Amino acid sequence: MVQESRKQSNVGQKTSRRRNVFKERVRFSRVPRDRERRGEERRRRRRRRRRRRRRRRRRRRRRRRRRRRRKRERERESEHEVSNANKDFGLLWIHFFCACDFMGRIFISHQRKRNMAFLPSGDIIDRYLSYNWVMRSLPSILAYYMLKHCGGCT
Repeated sequence: MVQESRKQSNVGQKTSRRRNVFKERVRFSRVPRDRERRGEERRRRRRRRRRRRRRRRRRRRRRRRRRRRRKRERERESEHEVSNANKDFGLLWIHFFCACDFMGRIFISHQRKRNMAFLPSGDIIDRYLSYNWVMRSLPSILAYYMLKHCGGCT
């Protein structure tokens, strides 16, 4: 008899059993909740869910963007390497004169998209450098070299 009544109460409700159990539990919770508060809670839950969804979407979008950007950068780098490949077979010698007339050369090689600057001193500046980076930071490389190996002649 009890089972039948329970079945009848479930008729026409699309909620799953589990949800029903949860509802019952809420109904018999010790703190009597008025309807308004229940509504607020529901709204809050919805908001939270929405926020989570938004965050997830944003994260996904960011990841996608990052991936695309990296891919583009990689493609650009490979293009760059091709354009520099004819410079001494992808090797680039930069000659410079120090104020004390000491000639040094920096040797930059394009290996595995990694340029290494070999300073005459035997120091190696080893970073994922692009050709552009080398050109941009040449002054600082030279300054570093001069200070270290010419006693800072200038």
